[in-house]
Amino acid sequence: GGGRYDGLVEEIGGPATPGIGFAIGLERLILALEKQNLLPAEPKDENVFVAVMGEDAMAEGLRIEDGLRRNGVPAEIDLQNRSLKGQLKQANKQGAAYAVIIGEQELKQKMGVVRDMNNNSQENVALDDIVEYLKKQMQR
Repeated sequence: GGGRYDGLVEEIGGPATPGIGFAIGLERLILALEKQNLLPAEPKDENVFVAVMGEDAMAEGLRIEDGLRRNGVPAEIDLQNRSLKGQLKQANKQGAAYAVIIGEQELKQKMGVVRDMNNNSQENVALDDIVEYLKKQMQR
């Protein structure tokens, strides 16, 4: 339903302004689109989980998490001081697409491990390049 409302703004003290209005039964529209297979795909709710081991790794992990978020990539970091196994279990539970693993060894090498949680493959990526690397991966 709907119609023209050219005099509405004038009636409440404003200038003459042309206007229209309409209403739609949203549920009926969704059902009609569904029936014709025209509904868009559900958006992916993928994120990156940053798993860290140690205080120095936590500082680096927070920097990476912040960089990811600033670039539009949803990211979380463990704040409960869980074991690496516990953190990766949490990443799986949350449906993370990727996990970034940073420990003492990774800090020494200035590399982080980026694990694809869907196929368990992993790659060493320079700590300074992780944000850009994951940004590209998440756009696929």
